[in-house]
Amino acid sequence: MMLDVAPELSFPEDVATRANALLAMKGAGKSNAAVVMAERMFEAGIPWVAIDPKGDWWGIRASADGRPGGGLPIPIFGGLHADVPIEQTHGAKLADLIVDHHLTCLVDVSEMSKAESIRFLTDFFERLYRRKSKATYPMHLFLEECDDYVPQKVYSAIAGLVRQVELVVKRGRQRGIGITLATQRSASVNKDVLTQTDNLIALRTTAKLDRDAIKGWVEYHSYGAEMIQQLPTLDNGEAWVSSPEHMKLLKKIRFRRRRTFDSGATPQLGEKVKPATLTDIDVAAISAAFADTIEKAQANDPVRLKREVARLEHELARLAAELEERGASPAKEVEVEVKVAVPFVPGVFEESVGRLSAAGDTAAELSKLLVRTAVELGDALKVVAEEQDRFPWADRETPRRSLRETATNSGGIATKSREIAPRATYKEPRASHTTDVDGDLGKAELAFLAVLAQFPAGRTRTQLAMQAGYKKNSTLRNALSKLRSKDYIEDLPGDAVRITDAGADAVGGVGEALTGPALIDHWMAELGKAEQEFFSVLVEAYPDVLSREEAASRTESQYDPTLSTMRNALSKLRGLNLIEDMGRGTLRAKPELFE
Repeated sequence: MMLDVAPELSFPEDVATRANALLAMKGAGKSNAAVVMAERMFEAGIPWVAIDPKGDWWGIRASADGRPGGGLPIPIFGGLHADVPIEQTHGAKLADLIVDHHLTCLVDVSEMSKAESIRFLTDFFERLYRRKSKATYPMHLFLEECDDYVPQKVYSAIAGLVRQVELVVKRGRQRGIGITLATQRSASVNKDVLTQTDNLIALRTTAKLDRDAIKGWVEYHSYGAEMIQQLPTLDNGEAWVSSPEHMKLLKKIRFRRRRTFDSGATPQLGEKVKPATLTDIDVAAISAAFADTIEKAQANDPVRLKREVARLEHELARLAAELEERGASPAKEVEVEVKVAVPFVPGVFEESVGRLSAAGDTAAELSKLLVRTAVELGDALKVVAEEQDRFPWADRETPRRSLRETATNSGGIATKSREIAPRATYKEPRASHTTDVDGDLGKAELAFLAVLAQFPAGRTRTQLAMQAGYKKNSTLRNALSKLRSKDYIEDLPGDAVRITDAGADAVGGVGEALTGPALIDHWMAELGKAEQEFFSVLVEAYPDVLSREEAASRTESQYDPTLSTMRNALSKLRGLNLIEDMGRGTLRAKPELFE
């Protein structure tokens, strides 16, 4: 059976055990091409696994036009649409399940941090390669955004994963394993891995560095030089297929449209998309294999935790009222133990136990202690929920949904709702700081006070200026001086300040500070063209770090990293505390932008 991927060309079935490079710029049709290949392999009965770090592939479970049963009946591991949740420690376990059951599935690592996904995928690739020691049946791996996991610059934390992927690319065919490395950043993919692929599928590519990477593949294989000049002019979905040994062809094709729902598409203004119906599948056996994972995920659910806190507070209030009604004997010891399970979060604890013992305390005093314990437990659980909400952003359009939002809004189809605005011709208001506290504070003082109210532990002056939407200049100094004179703030070591109790009492009339997308949009409107482009690139990449060369290659204008334009733009962004140097010439957007 041939895999009908385009009117002009059908791939042979054994493409499933070959290493393919699928390269394109953003919006050229790379993801559609990968899904079309996956759909045809599924129809041919060839098992495959798609590794999705962006959370875009879930639509393969749904019909493109909303028809029930139109999607592929495959399980989804991880992500916001998971049938079975996964954690960073389950890579080897999932590989065992896939090999044992010849499973076709989607593995969504978009809700893991970069470090967690690296650990998961290192274990996954190592176990899969070792377990699939014989080519008794073919299977294929789709590695989306592969530049994240097989980068050109290999650092220590990712070296193990790069070695495992390289093994699959070079020797996987002997074990019946093929792989498609898909990326928008050809220049950022490890060349030792990229050049070892058998087939090159190149869609529209305009950036010089990315075209140079494709040219490097062509020169390594001495095949397909005539296609290089045409890459910038290809239409969406058009591609050059270069296969010097496997298919022995060089051909220009146009990929067919995917048959399943395009969950990664950017919606157009005014466009109405009919909600797709997820195909029901039987995941009982799979869920049983991951029962401990599901149990832990439920234990970590912030909605369940909040419900548990409410129950505890109600029980403690009832007990306190009962003790107060009966009265406590001064000579009798009263002991109450309160225990609640709290999932482990680094820096917090696994279990919180409050034990109150009173000998001679009055019932009223004891009841106050009980209520205080309940509040402390609630605060601890709030920390847990906040920790779980701290997912990295996949792109600059929209932040990840938190677990709390997932629990309360499950079943919806997520779409990207906004783009970072181009440089504005006017300035949006910094925040809703229009209500004066006592008639004596100006707009800047109110803005700074609002930020400090959201961060009672304090902020450095640099953080404070950035999060309030001001530059660190005389405006900040004068505003802090005025707030200090009213005892609304106090100085801390290390150039930091924090709000006082008086400031907290006065903060009731102050609106919320800028956070997340609103904060990023504010600074975008303050920046010039070059600063905007570099800022956008680093925001999109967060929490990953980029080299200066990588950042330059990702800008729309393709800035030369050796010229002063880039140096000046980065210098201004550093001065505004919007980016930070991470060592060895690498950069990252400031974490405070995503709080």
